[in-house]
Amino acid sequence: MYRVALGYDLHRLKIAKDSTVICGGIEIPCDLAIDGAHSDGDVIFHALTDALFSVVGKDIGVEFPNTDPQNLNRSSDEFLSCAFENIKNSYCIINIDIIVICDKPKISPYSLEIRKNIATLLQMDIEDITIRGKTTEQTNLLTIQAYTNVLFQKNKI
Repeated sequence: MYRVALGYDLHRLKIAKDSTVICGGIEIPCDLAIDGAHSDGDVIFHALTDALFSVVGKDIGVEFPNTDPQNLNRSSDEFLSCAFENIKNSYCIINIDIIVICDKPKISPYSLEIRKNIATLLQMDIEDITIRGKTTEQTNLLTIQAYTNVLFQKNKI
């Protein structure tokens, strides 16, 4: 049996000279920074965590609420690792497709590094992970969004 899950995340950005934005566990130099996120604000890992949890009926906001002081500035790779632990005995990840929407930072120069990072964390082949950056065409300069589609196959017991 196959299942498909859609994950999503969005964060506001603020002007911050000589800063970085974390995407897929990679710090990307930028003159913008995540504004108001409780954790590190990694939209890719949040969207992936959202998709992985959904296949087992869980919710990232319930598992890692932004009201919990333990999640303040927490690295999102911990969220993704927890979600993977929740699914790995029941489901195999077949492929992941990611779209990041923002005008800055530019994602494509970092896509290979992000894909490698995800492949390592989720014990996958890098060829089964795609990532694309899209702009807002200057309609929403101070947000960053990520959508993920994940195809799962139920493990045979």
